[in-house]
Amino acid sequence: MRKRTRRQPRQTAEQEHLEGQGPKRKSVTNRLITSLFVTLIVIVLAFAAYIGVMASTGGFKPSKDIVIEVPQGASQASVAQELEDKQVIFNDDIFRLYLRFNPIENLQAGTYKMQTHSSFSQAAKNLAEGAKEMEAGIAIPEGTDIESMATIIEQNTPFSAQDFMALVTSPDYFQKLLATYPELLADVSQNNDVRYKLEGYLFPATYQLREGQDLEAFVTQMVDETNKFYQNNKTTFQASDLSVNEIFTLASLVEAEASTTEDRAMIAGVFYNRLADKMPIQSDISVNYALGEHKSYVTIKDTQVDSPYNLYKNPGLGPGPYNNPGAESLQAVLNPKENDYYYFVADLSTGEVYYSKTYEDHLKLVDEHVSEEDAKLAQPKASQSTGQSQTQATSSSN
Repeated sequence: MRKRTRRQPRQTAEQEHLEGQGPKRKSVTNRLITSLFVTLIVIVLAFAAYIGVMASTGGFKPSKDIVIEVPQGASQASVAQELEDKQVIFNDDIFRLYLRFNPIENLQAGTYKMQTHSSFSQAAKNLAEGAKEMEAGIAIPEGTDIESMATIIEQNTPFSAQDFMALVTSPDYFQKLLATYPELLADVSQNNDVRYKLEGYLFPATYQLREGQDLEAFVTQMVDETNKFYQNNKTTFQASDLSVNEIFTLASLVEAEASTTEDRAMIAGVFYNRLADKMPIQSDISVNYALGEHKSYVTIKDTQVDSPYNLYKNPGLGPGPYNNPGAESLQAVLNPKENDYYYFVADLSTGEVYYSKTYEDHLKLVDEHVSEEDAKLAQPKASQSTGQSQTQATSSSN
């Protein structure tokens, strides 16, 4: 019997076509992989070249002189972040990596003269050379108003009070600042009743005037310091029922009313209580600002002055700040001490502040602790703004 051999099934035309395409498909796939790999290498090399150029040259943008403050105990990481924020270097993480191979021994606290868009080597060299002695130090006390600040500027810098006032009242300059610090200045920019739109936003501190620095750069530095405080406390600002401008306004009242951290928080709580119960603030600080003078005692006639800043006649907090508050007063408004008081008065001979819940109790405390001698103690210093504790001497928030 003859064995039957099994025939292999014949391939279809489609199968033959696909088998013929196999080598071609592999070839196309290989070319795609090679192309992607080459592209990736080119991107990596281009990125490395970019980093190399930026690190070695700082880029090709025009540079300008800048002052960098290094606080006591600052880490290289925090310094690197500050350098990036001020556009001295293009990237703080890569600069920190650079410093691992080029360490700076004994980084000093102090003021450094540097340039924006510097190379890593130049920035590291500036830090290694140590802090520089600056041309002049200008102390702006907490609670200084803009007009008093003009006097301080004229007395301690080459700039005149007139030039300072012209700059801080310039609509064009304010618009430039608004474009740079929109979150900080948006509220006050919409209020046409404010006397000076920058009142409250020029941070009180000791500033260094470097050689060749112009007035605009100097004033912008003060606004930048205020913006730093805002950014560092942005979450608390946004959680408040008050607007940014209202927070700075209330802080300016607290600044003029209190001299200790504890009293600032307590007085902020008193003001919040009055606002919550729709009671007028009735601060003599507001009357003095409305009058444009510093009076020891505010009279009934004074409290009738026609001004949106007069918090005897107007509800709320007024159009804007009455001076430029410091960090402690701003923190007091952001984190007030809860209490059930509505009045306070200070004995200026001891510095003690007394709080009361009723107007009757408040008047008793005024009779006990306020005298004509206290009013003399409340006189503002020539270099200060709305003199501290004027309202306290006459019966704050009465």
